[in-house]
Amino acid sequence: MGEVELAALRWVYWQNTKCLHEALDYVTPQEVEIEYHLTQPVNTG
Repeated sequence: MGEVELAALRWVYWQNTKCLHEALDYVTPQEVEIEYHLTQPVNTG
């Protein structure tokens, strides 16, 4: 993996796990996704 690719992956990781987003009420995308999955009904088939 090249240096630029590694830097891009680090930025995406930071953006999704550390950076607070105004449009998401100042939480991270990761927190929004976790909350979404925790509030969905369980499909038991």
